[in-house]
Amino acid sequence: MTIEEMMEKHGSELMEIKGVVGVGIGESDEGALQIEGYVDKKTPELEKEIPSMIDGYSVEIVETGEITAQ
Repeated sequence: MTIEEMMEKHGSELMEIKGVVGVGIGESDEGALQIEGYVDKKTPELEKEIPSMIDGYSVEIVETGEITAQ
């Protein structure tokens, strides 16, 4: 399964988690593709609720602060 297929399959599940404001595909420090879960504030509760791996892809929690439309 490609990372794009994984996002199509599981992206909405991540968005249902309270505190998640977005999801995307990013690159780890090592250059590997990863899923990024964007949150307004990174908390221990979110770190427990958001899985660290989905279908073999690493999931990174990225604190963005509040996101507003411009």
